[in-house]
Amino acid sequence: MRDKGWHGRCQVISESQYQFRYWSINSKKKERHPCMAQNDIPKSPVELSALGALMYNGLLNLGTPLGITQITPAAFQTKLTAFNNAETAFIVARTTQGSRAVALAAAEEALYKWLLKTRTVLAGRLGAAWSSAWVQAGFTSATTAVPQVSVPRAGLGTALVNYFTANPTFEVASLGITAAAASSLLYNRTTALLSLQGAEVDAKTKINARSTAETALVEMMRQLIRILDGTLAKSDPRWESFGLNLPSAKTTPGKPVNVTATVAGAQINVNCDPVPLATRYRWRIKVAGVDENFRLGKSSPTTDAILTGIAPGYSVDVMVQAVNRTLQGVPSATVRVTLPLAQSAAAPVAPLVADVPAELTNGSNGNGAIYRNGNGAHTAR
Repeated sequence: MRDKGWHGRCQVISESQYQFRYWSINSKKKERHPCMAQNDIPKSPVELSALGALMYNGLLNLGTPLGITQITPAAFQTKLTAFNNAETAFIVARTTQGSRAVALAAAEEALYKWLLKTRTVLAGRLGAAWSSAWVQAGFTSATTAVPQVSVPRAGLGTALVNYFTANPTFEVASLGITAAAASSLLYNRTTALLSLQGAEVDAKTKINARSTAETALVEMMRQLIRILDGTLAKSDPRWESFGLNLPSAKTTPGKPVNVTATVAGAQINVNCDPVPLATRYRWRIKVAGVDENFRLGKSSPTTDAILTGIAPGYSVDVMVQAVNRTLQGVPSATVRVTLPLAQSAAAPVAPLVADVPAELTNGSNGNGAIYRNGNGAHTAR
C-alpha cells in the first residue's frame, strides 16, 4: 500500500539504468509528514521483519507507559508473525520451484541426447541425408535435425516410440535405442514438467499471500508511527526503542571520501572511508565509450565491494553514494581505472576532481528529480 494523496510520485523501474515512470495517485497534493519521511518502511522482507520486531519490542515495553491503546502488542505480533510465516512459505515454494526447474532441464537434456544418438543409428539404415524414408520415423520437417524446442522434441520422441513399436527389428537394445527407452524418457520429462507447473502455481499463491500479510503489517507499522508522532516529542530518545529514527535527527549520510579503486585481474576492488549514518553503499560506474550515464554497479552493506563484468581494455569511472534506508547522500568524487588487455594488477587510483554529473548531486536520484523529506534531507528513490 502506498500513501494516498501523492501526485506525480516516482517509481523506480530499473535502478541500474535510472529509468522512471510517473503516475498520479490523487489530484490533491500533500506534503509528506516529516516523521514518516524519517522512518520510511523498508521494502526488503528481511529489513521489514527486523524493523517489525523492534517496533513490537518497543510497543511491548513502552506501550502501556505511553498510553498506547489503539494497537496492542498481541495484535502487532499477530501481523508480524503472519508476515514472517508467509515469507518463509514463499521462500520454500520458490526454492522448490527452482529445484523442479533443474529437474525438468535434466529430463529435457536426457531426451535430447537420446534423440541425437537415435538419429545417428537411423542414418545407417535410412541414409545420412533426409528423405521421405525419415518421415515414418517422425522427422517430418525435411531435415534430420533434432528440434531445439521442447514441445516438437517431445513430439519426435513420441513418433519414435510408435516407429520402434511398429518396427522392433530396427531397435538397438545394446545402445538403448528402443521404444521402451524412449517411453521412459518421455515419462520423466512429462512428470518433471507437471511437477514444475505445480510448483509455479504454488509459488504464485505463496507470494500473493505474502503480499497480503505485508500490506497488513505495513499499515499497522505506519499507524504506530503516527501514534508515536502524536505522543512523543521529535527529539524524544524513546523513538529509538521502537527501532525508529528521531524525527529531529539528521539521518541522511554525508559524502563518501578517500575513494580508491584497484584493478585485480578482471575485477575492480573499490573502497571508501566509513560514512556516519550509512547502512549501505551504492557503487556506480560509467564505462567510457559505452555508458552515457552512471549506472549501479554494486550495492554493499560495507565500505568495500568488487565490481565485475567490465571488458578488458575499457576505462571506468567509479563513484559511491552512502545510503540510510531510503535516504541517499550526495555522490563522492569519481575515480578512473582502466582494465588492461593483459591481466595484471594495478595500483590504487587516487580520486579525481569531483566531476560528478549535475543530475547526481544534491541528493538527486539520477533522473534530475530531487526529493526532500520535510526536514531538508534528500530522499533516495
